[in-house]
Formats: sequence, C-alpha cells, structure tokens
Amino acid sequence: MQITIGAWRIAIEQITPEPHELGTIYDRVATQWERSLDRLRYPQAYRSFFRELRRCGQFNGLPINAHVLDCGIGTGALSSAFLQQCASTVRLTGVDISSGMLQVARRTLTRPGISTVLYQQDVCNLQFPDNTFDIVMGAHILEHLPDPSIGLREMVRVLRPGAPLVIVVTRMSLFSLWLCLRWSLRRTDPSHMLTMMQAVGLKDVRVYRFMGLPWCNWMSIACVGTQS
Repeated sequence: MQITIGAWRIAIEQITPEPHELGTIYDRVATQWERSLDRLRYPQAYRSFFRELRRCGQFNGLPINAHVLDCGIGTGALSSAFLQQCASTVRLTGVDISSGMLQVARRTLTRPGISTVLYQQDVCNLQFPDNTFDIVMGAHILEHLPDPSIGLREMVRVLRPGAPLVIVVTRMSLFSLWLCLRWSLRRTDPSHMLTMMQAVGLKDVRVYRFMGLPWCNWMSIACVGTQS
C-alpha cells in the first residue's frame, strides 16, 4: 500500500514472519494460549460449528477410524471440538510449526479411543503422500503464510477425493485489526476465500459465521469445501 502526502510517497508493506520466527513467537505464548481461546469462547464456537456440520450431514461418509489431519493444530482446540461433536474414534495427526504448541496439544488430546501423532512441520511442505487423509482441517493457519494459496494447496493435496476440508480464518473487521497488528497476520473475506478454495480444486464451498458468539463472529469465519 502506498500513501502520498504532498511531495512524499510512503510505501507500507506487511511483513510475514518466516516459519522459524513464527515457531519461536508461538513457543513463547503456548502455555497461555488455551486461556486466551477460552476467554474469547473459541472452544464453544468450534463445538457449535461442528454440531452444525454434523446436522447437515457433512461427515455422513466418514469411515470408521478415519484419518484426520489438523494443520496448525496449536493447543488442539479445533481437534478437541471435532472429537467431542463428530467422532469418538479417529486417527488424528497434527502438525504445527511451534514445538511449544505441540507439547500442549499432546496433553490436551490424550484420551481413550484416539490415536494421536504430532509432528513439527510447515504446512507449506507437508511430509505426507497425496490422498492420505479423510478430513483435513485447520484454524487460523493460512493468515500466517506469505502465500496462503500454497498452504491451502498442500492441504488439498493430502486430502483424499470426496473428503472435506475445514478451515477457519481471520475475517476483515474492525475487531480483527488488533490481531493483524499483534500477530502480523493477513485478514480475508468470504468472497476471497470462496475464490481461493475453488482455485485449488475444492467444490461445494460454503462459508459459516460463528453466530451467537460475538467475539468469534466478529473476528473469524469458517469455510468448508470438498476435494474434487
């Protein structure tokens, strides 16, 4: 973005942290992250969202012991909500750039019937074969990437044909501006997400709002598409 003031032209460019820098940033806040999400009521928002997807039949074709990938798993909030609302026995794989976040997620997601494996990986270079997972999901991961379409394309690559991708992103709003400044992240809007998801081969893309939970609704949207 450029701003012209008189004879001066000032260029403003958002700087996105490199993966190792982002990992260090989130390592420092990992132990407090769950409390931050709880204060904003994201766990409730995620549970309500997955209940709606279940009600709509989004996971009707989910196989027994489905293989699920959570990209940017953080402390495990999105996966926990999915396990509570949609599936009691799955093989859960989680990746995150922050080792500190993975340590918290390992404690959060240890429960009977759930096989959980966690890796420190960059979502733009996932170390899995094509068509591996029955569901791929991620919350607030794309907005940290220099080119979100690269990360999204990798998530689609490892998703089996006909399987759903679930993604939560920071939306354009006055209330999300402080997140953008605090975490150097990108914000988006429903039309841009629709275009980007269709461009990487997803079909039946839908956008959901976190109604009834003001902070979550003001700051985030959820999107669901199906691998073609």
